Amino acid sequence: LVVLCTSSSFSYYTYNQVDPKGPGNRIGGQLAYDCHRDVFVFVGRDLLMSSCNETLDTWEFDNDNWLLKLAYPGSVDIWRRGEGVLFYDTITQRTVYSGAWYQGYYYQDTVIWDGLDWQFLPDAQTPAFGYKVAYAWDSVREKCVVVSNDETWEWNNSFWQQISTSTLPGSSAGDSMAYDPVRQRMVLLTNDGTGHCIKEYDGTDWITSTAVHQLPDRTECVMFFDETLQKTIIFGGLATFSGLNDTWTWDGTSLVQLSPTHQPTPGSYASTYNGDENYCLITQGYSVETHHDFTHFISETWKWDGSDWVS
Repeated sequence: LVVLCTSSSFSYYTYNQVDPKGPGNRIGGQLAYDCHRDVFVFVGRDLLMSSCNETLDTWEFDNDNWLLKLAYPGSVDIWRRGEGVLFYDTITQRTVYSGAWYQGYYYQDTVIWDGLDWQFLPDAQTPAFGYKVAYAWDSVREKCVVVSNDETWEWNNSFWQQISTSTLPGSSAGDSMAYDPVRQRMVLLTNDGTGHCIKEYDGTDWITSTAVHQLPDRTECVMFFDETLQKTIIFGGLATFSGLNDTWTWDGTSLVQLSPTHQPTPGSYASTYNGDENYCLITQGYSVETHHDFTHFISETWKWDGSDWVS
């Protein structure tokens, strides 16, 4: 049983308020890049508010400043949720948010952001995605691919569709995924029960890599395809009772650790890739996770420029 606290006094506020510190102290944050408006969209629950007033604020980053765009439920009630699937649909030119989670309750709905407010898509056929699922945008087919509960789902620009594959992805909570447009493969970092492994999806089926690697086990890491290096980047994440800030590349054959001059604070971050300017933005992370206690927040914003992390 999930009891949601409600209040008839709730109202919503729209802003264009500049805040140099950014969202701060957010849990379950997700980030997407709107290439048509050239802004990053961030959503995440405010952990510091009381349980009955906890809200999902919407922020935008214009490459210089953080702007608080929407606070409290908004005209569409999507408050008190996180760990959803957030991405920018280049076909519809809207930011899409699906399948969020809150204390054991899985939202089977999809909302879109137009830069001012959220709107429900009633016919999106949203499944009950699991907790902290892996997902990435396929820039060639222009579809979002989600791996959840050992299932593969694709966003067809207006609704979700389950894809039948001969081989199951074998996903678990905290997996990460990125799309390699050169090889046209989804790259999934998951745990097969014996340790981390890489699986790839070609739009039809999953293939498990047999590459031998020394990548330390982790969950909730940052993954993206670097257009400059033409390789998938794996950064940071959470190990047992600690954060990580190591950077690795994957070219479809081998994992290689890099040694950038600068490194963000160890932890898990919200992230997305700006394909127009070829850099990855990471922001609003946390490091040590214990049961319902995310004590080490990281209110930082960094860019990966192809060779180093820049704050």
